[in-house]
Amino acid sequence: MPSRFVRAMLGGRGIRPVARASLLGVPLPLCSCSVVPMAVSLRREGASRGATVAFLISTPETGIDSIAISAAMLDPLLTVFRPLAAFSTGVLAGTIEDSLGEKEPPPREAVDLCKICPPEMAEVAAAGHSHTVRERAARALRYAFRDLFNDLAGWLLLGVLVAGALGAFLEPEFVRKTLPGEWGQMLAMLVLSLPLYICATASTPIAAGLLAGGFTPGAAFVLLLAGPATNVATIAMVAREMGIRTTAVYLGTIAGAALALGWLLNRLYEWLALDVTAGLGALRAELPWWARAAGVGIFALLFLDGLRRRLSPSPRHAHKR
Repeated sequence: MPSRFVRAMLGGRGIRPVARASLLGVPLPLCSCSVVPMAVSLRREGASRGATVAFLISTPETGIDSIAISAAMLDPLLTVFRPLAAFSTGVLAGTIEDSLGEKEPPPREAVDLCKICPPEMAEVAAAGHSHTVRERAARALRYAFRDLFNDLAGWLLLGVLVAGALGAFLEPEFVRKTLPGEWGQMLAMLVLSLPLYICATASTPIAAGLLAGGFTPGAAFVLLLAGPATNVATIAMVAREMGIRTTAVYLGTIAGAALALGWLLNRLYEWLALDVTAGLGALRAELPWWARAAGVGIFALLFLDGLRRRLSPSPRHAHKR
């Protein structure tokens, strides 16, 4: 996206640039740390403070990859509710930031960065520089099937292992006795999630394990919303780049929205008379065996290759966002 496009779409105050930024962030597969430099870049290229905050929140909370894994591991209601919640939380935080903020200074002129060239050659002028459709497609496929798996492999493996442990050792009766009531469970998940580093994809199997272990849908949702959106490193970076007031808006909106939307999700399950555990892995049951086998095989090969690159990086395989 050229800088002039960013300024036109995300610059200025009001609900439109905030909503556009939040909508832009929903499908992007970026974690809570990698989204910060991209958000700062958007800010320096002309995005408003409200739009930047909206992008900071909606982007790590969900993505195309986590939506697909949610469809496979969770039930349809949670799968749909999750990206809608990420979008609305981003819009709310951006609107609050704009209402509290001062007049925007004029953005400084930024040099466009090429997304196709190697990192050391990325800062090139947009004029007279272009790539063929084949080069762009090759870069997109390389990101989807190599770079993305490099970033996800370790965390997704951890998420699957934690989910397996929760499913094996966490008894519903123990959860009900230890954390009685939906608010106790949601508050516990919020306290755990805010400093925790976990991406939207890796949090999905953990949420499935919590649901199987007796937690309410609202409590699992708090983990899905607040866990990927924040961690100690991200909070520190936001405070440094955006200021203490913006950080307070950022954290306060995430915490408040996670609890409110978790409560709403519980009411939806009650109103629709749905059993969340009955819907876990609903998509898997609808696919024919050969599609499941092919998907597992392809995913396993990409996953193992990404894990190999992650554990033994070399100059050739190292990837920087």
